[in-house]
Amino acid sequence: MNSPKVAVVSDYDRTLACESDGFRIREDVSEAVNEFSRKHVFIVASGREEKIIRELAPNLRPTVWVLENGAKLVFQGRTVLLSTDEWMADRDKILSKLSQLGIEYSVGEVIIYVNGGSQKIKEVLEAVKGLGHAERNRSDVMILPKGVNKANGVLRALKELNFEGKIYAVGDSENDLSLFEIADVKVAVTNALDEVKRVADIVLDKPNGLGVKELLERIYRNEETL
Repeated sequence: MNSPKVAVVSDYDRTLACESDGFRIREDVSEAVNEFSRKHVFIVASGREEKIIRELAPNLRPTVWVLENGAKLVFQGRTVLLSTDEWMADRDKILSKLSQLGIEYSVGEVIIYVNGGSQKIKEVLEAVKGLGHAERNRSDVMILPKGVNKANGVLRALKELNFEGKIYAVGDSENDLSLFEIADVKVAVTNALDEVKRVADIVLDKPNGLGVKELLERIYRNEETL
């Protein structure tokens, strides 16, 4: 059996799933991804926790889930956390600082979420300083161990799969830009932020999951040249 030659790495919110649908993935989009995954590699790279995304996309079967903005990998019946005991101690320090500043947060297995955190970005960055790093995602902020982001999570997943081939990365927001750094082809859905569109090789005609389906159809049409 030939090894997969193409990997598509896709963000979830506002890329695979639409905000107006409550971020529940459309069944036709789910089916398109599942079909693609049977022959190639499809990775969903999301800031979300596993328990939430399983509720939003119960029938989605990508090759790999890269969750918590790169900190958690789920594939082939395995879970890999890109974390350390040092980070968990540092995370407690960050949480204490956020509480002292009156900044509300929630936590995953590794990540810290600050909803609406971009409005208090200076305070958030001060709390994180020297302990981790923060990434903006539109109006929110995600706090992670140093060196952990979507791109590094995806690279670890591809290494585990022994993948060698062409990488397409598709997204819409600031925290997807790290994916573009490791992609052969950078792709933005039509509803992406302007700063994402500016650096994309391809801006799709359609938004959200319809845009991802458009990308998969383009890949199929050009499959003989991949």
